[in-house]
Amino acid sequence: MLQEGRWGSRQLLPRDFARAATERQNAGGPPVDTAYGYLWWVAPTAPGRKAERRTFMASGHGGQWIWVYPPLDLVVAAASGTSPASMARGQAITLIRKDIVQAVRALGR
Repeated sequence: MLQEGRWGSRQLLPRDFARAATERQNAGGPPVDTAYGYLWWVAPTAPGRKAERRTFMASGHGGQWIWVYPPLDLVVAAASGTSPASMARGQAITLIRKDIVQAVRALGR
């Protein structure tokens, strides 16, 4: 999904579908209180920032998730147990936004 349906030189999904899947299709709601595409949660663009492909994520059972940030070609995935403690994905998302994204930017990406 990071490459809009492309894997290497092959277009596996139609580009228009891949883009629509990762763009707001409805207002969304719990568990992350954000918009929803087609099977992807879509984060809003921060106020005052120029339009860019939005951050999107998949959220699975027991704390499994995939977080995609296209401006940096960055994908972060987590696999965890099904205990209530493993479902505290808010801490992980904060870590990604504050530390991982900043570290990748510092590398000049």
